[in-house]
Formats: sequence, C-alpha cells, structure tokens
Amino acid sequence: AHFALPPMPEDFRIADDTRVFELNELCRMFLGRRCQRGYELALFLYVYATLWLYSSIVANTVISIVPVPGLTRFLECDAYGDVFPPECLSSYRLFLAALCALFLPICFVEIAALARVQVFLNVLGYACIGVMIVSVAAALFLVPAEGAHSPGRPPYIAPE
Repeated sequence: AHFALPPMPEDFRIADDTRVFELNELCRMFLGRRCQRGYELALFLYVYATLWLYSSIVANTVISIVPVPGLTRFLECDAYGDVFPPECLSSYRLFLAALCALFLPICFVEIAALARVQVFLNVLGYACIGVMIVSVAAALFLVPAEGAHSPGRPPYIAPE
C-alpha cells in the first residue's frame, strides 16, 4: 500500500525561514483540508468547553463570597446546596455576564499582546498560593483547633 500526500499549496516554500506555520496549516498541508477542518472544530470545542467550565466554577465561587447589593448577602448562596434561590441564580447570571465581558475582548487579541496579562495573572496566582500557605501556617500557630491535645502550646493541630 502506497501512501500519497495531498498536493502542496502553491504558496508553500519550505526554504523560507521567515515563515511560521500554524498547526492548522500543517494539518492542511500534510493531512488535507478535511483533517484541517476536523482539527479546527476539535480545537473550537475544547476552548469553548474549557471557558464554559472555568466561567461556571468562578461564578459558583463568587456568588457565595461576593454579595450583590440588594440581591444577595455574604455566604447566602450555596451552588451545591439543596435549595438554590432565584436571587442566587440572578447573581450567578450577573457574574457570568461580567466574566464574559472580561474574557471576550481577550479572545480577539493576538497572543503576543497578552504577554503582560499572562505575567500579571501568573504573579497573581503565585501570590494567592502564598497567601493560602501563610494563612494556613498562621492558623496552625494562632488558633487552637477543637480537640487539640495541648491548647497551651502551638502548633495547634487536632488529633486524628
């Protein structure tokens, strides 16, 4: 069985070292237009599902922590509880719309232009991890756990 590649596009020159090929172009060149469209569809579905999941998780978290004046109170909405009041659903949709307004412009910007945003988000992520580690360590030494063996001396760790 002989494997034949599809014909190369007329503008294809492998010796051009200034040209940068994208993955969908390589799919078209080496696998054909159908595989290129399949790759693009799979990539679209992946990005769409990932943004949907991320937005849903962030909105679920934010509705319980950030109250909306006149709509919800602090820690009132539990997305995983048995009852989800209509006010919480309105708050959830409001935060989804805010996330959409935040992420939509980013989708239309070149990747190279997002370098500063990515650096900022990385620094913010590491700062959040640092705050979590410091707050847990501080809680171990400052707040006695219920049922601790010796409530007089830190670290306060509850027995198993």
